[in-house]
Amino acid sequence: LTSGPAPPHPPARLCMLRVQSALRRTARVAAPRRALSHLFAGVCAFGTCAASSSFYEVTVDHAMAAAARAAQVLPTHKVTVEPCEGDEGRPMVILEPRGSPVSGLLVISHGLGDTAMGWLDAAVHVFAPAMPYTRIVLPTAATRPVTLNGGMPMPAWYDIRSLAADRSKERSDGIQDSRKEIEAIVARFATEGDEPEDGKVPHSRVVLAGFSQGAALSLFTAMQSSKALAGCLVLSGYLPALEAALEGATDAGKTIPVHFCHGDSDGVVLPEWGADALEQVTKSREGFEGAGAVSRKVYAGLDHGANMKELRDALAVVQGW
Repeated sequence: LTSGPAPPHPPARLCMLRVQSALRRTARVAAPRRALSHLFAGVCAFGTCAASSSFYEVTVDHAMAAAARAAQVLPTHKVTVEPCEGDEGRPMVILEPRGSPVSGLLVISHGLGDTAMGWLDAAVHVFAPAMPYTRIVLPTAATRPVTLNGGMPMPAWYDIRSLAADRSKERSDGIQDSRKEIEAIVARFATEGDEPEDGKVPHSRVVLAGFSQGAALSLFTAMQSSKALAGCLVLSGYLPALEAALEGATDAGKTIPVHFCHGDSDGVVLPEWGADALEQVTKSREGFEGAGAVSRKVYAGLDHGANMKELRDALAVVQGW
C-alpha cells in the first residue's frame, strides 16, 4: 500500500508502544491518572484495566485536540476527527493523504477498553510517513458492558464472557454489529472498480488491521468479506466466534493474505490462541485455488503490546500487500 521513496525511520521515542501507555494517554484527557496493571484480577482482560467507566471516556473534542497536535508533526497527512456513524460521542480519526491520488486504505481497530487515540501514535509515526498515499482510519468501538470485567461499560467490539482456553466457545455478542461497522468504513472509502476513483480505492488496496480484540474483529471481518482485500494484519489477536467465522467464510475472504504477530510472553491473549487461529484459517483454505498466504511471526520477550521491531515488521508486510 505504498508509493514513492521510503521515509526515514520513525523517532526512537516509539521504541515501545504498549496498551498501558495507550491507556495512560486516554486517562490524561478523560480522568485522573490511575494505577494500571494488565493482570488486575477480576477487572482486567485483553489489555484493559480501570477503576470506573469514566476512565474510558474520550470525547470527540478530546480526540480533535489530540489530532491537531498530531497534524503538526505529520507533513504527509491531514488528521481529522469525526463521530462514528450512529454515535456522536464516539471519535473516528482519519489520516487523509495530502498528496493525490489516494492509493490505499488501512483500517486499524484498537483493543478492548481503548479508543481510536490508543493507536494514533503508531499511525502518525510509523505507518503514515511510510505510506504517504494511504488513507488511515482509526475507529472507536461502541461502549458496552463487558461480562469478564464485571459488567463494566467500556469501548468493546463485542462482549467477552471468560478467558477460557477454548476460545471457540465464546459467544462474542455484538461482533456481527462491529463487523458491519468495519465493512461500512470500507464501503465508504472503496470503489467497486479496479482503479482509484473520486478519492476511493479498489478493494484490492484495502488492509484491515487491529490489536488484541481489534485484531480478532479484523480477522473475523476479513474471513467473511465479500471482496478480495489486500490483506489482514493480526497483532496479538485470535479468532473469535469460531463457528460463525467458519460458517460465514467466503471465497473472497479466502483469497485475503493474513499475517499474525504475537509476543511469546503475552499473558493476556496467549500465544497459543494466535497459533490456533492461524491453524483454523489455514485449514479453512485447504484445497481452495487462489488462497491467500497465511503467516505468523513471534517476538521473544514481548508481552501484550507492540514494540518497534514488531511495528516495523508489520509496516513492511502491509507495504508488501
